[in-house]
Amino acid sequence: MGRPTWQHNIPLEAQFPLPAATLVMSLTKEKLQLLTSPPYQSPRRDRFLLFISSHCTDYRQASFDASVAYCKGHGLPPPTAAGNCHGTHPELNEVSGSEHGMNNELYRNYRFAFIFENTGVDGYITEKILDAVAGGAIPIYLGSPKAPIRFSLDTGQSPTEWEKKRPHFEAGSITNLFNADRILFWDLFYPEETLRKLEYLENNRTAYKEMQQLPILAHGRATEEEYFSLWPQFSNHTNGSLLKRLRQRIFHML
Repeated sequence: MGRPTWQHNIPLEAQFPLPAATLVMSLTKEKLQLLTSPPYQSPRRDRFLLFISSHCTDYRQASFDASVAYCKGHGLPPPTAAGNCHGTHPELNEVSGSEHGMNNELYRNYRFAFIFENTGVDGYITEKILDAVAGGAIPIYLGSPKAPIRFSLDTGQSPTEWEKKRPHFEAGSITNLFNADRILFWDLFYPEETLRKLEYLENNRTAYKEMQQLPILAHGRATEEEYFSLWPQFSNHTNGSLLKRLRQRIFHML
């Protein structure tokens, strides 16, 4: 059986010196406030793990199936699917994804959230993780790797030979924005390590609470200034703010 592939629809040489536009453009004043004062004690957080996606790539479907199998074998609640994607488990599709940009409200019901980006290029970071952390859930994240991820199982090649060719997933610039200690990173080809951490946190609510109450942003106000200050009403707009850097770049292009 072949392994899931994570194909690029962006050239490998592409670079994203700033977060992807959808992340910045989806930011509202309310979401920014949630990043600094999140709903840690949401009374509705009585559900386990939510997967919201309508773009059913093979790696998303395979990852959801892997989590379902692990949870069943280790006595954990089954994950919940929303949107069109549910792997091979349509019976777990219990809820519908909310209106675009409002998924953070749905995440308030859940302790964990699967967050898979569309492509494996460092710096490509969308609103998906923003919605999860603004809702207070701990994200299980796949995206923005240090090295491009583009692997497939060649015809005639054994899984053992193929496995030797690929490095472990290592997070990239996502850790410049969000506190890496508050994220579970999903290795597409070696998911067991993350699933074991998930199991520990689910069975140890004290450890879960400690992780969930960690700061969301990597460096607090400095991160807000550097990456989330596109709009004039956000942040103090120091010389390093996103808005001022964009203005300076446009000025020098004139």
